Amino acid sequence: MRPPKFLKPQRPTSGNGLINLLERLANQVLSRIVCGMILSEEAFEKLVMEAIDGLPDFFKSKMENVAVLVQAWPSQDELNRAGVAPGHTLLGLYSGIPLTQRTQGYHSVPPDTITLYQGTIEMKAGHDDAALRYWVRHVFLHELAHHFGISDDRLRELGAY
Repeated sequence: MRPPKFLKPQRPTSGNGLINLLERLANQVLSRIVCGMILSEEAFEKLVMEAIDGLPDFFKSKMENVAVLVQAWPSQDELNRAGVAPGHTLLGLYSGIPLTQRTQGYHSVPPDTITLYQGTIEMKAGHDDAALRYWVRHVFLHELAHHFGISDDRLRELGAY
């Protein structure tokens, strides 16, 4: 099994999709200007690839139909879908059907996604390279746990939240 690859989100052309695209592009530009994001998207993706490459082969081989995405910031829609309270944000988000819930009828399904939000992770890490590397890995592993069917409650029980 090949490790997941980065996918660029499809660019919608009309309706609310266009509004979401414009919101996302504006967030990316503002992130660099106002918030002083530390890394380029490519440099941040390298950190994510380090986290993926650092997985034991056993876990890499069990990752099925999942793509890893990097976005500058979570959209309001993503915050709403995840039930994030006002004043809080997301570092990452898993969307899809966990391996533990897939049945024999699971086929021809778009890939699950693990999205890491560069802006919020960089804010969490500050300007500390070691902290940034830690948070990228931590958030990736947290979202990957959801792909493997591990809930937030169970992660808390394990002390891994």
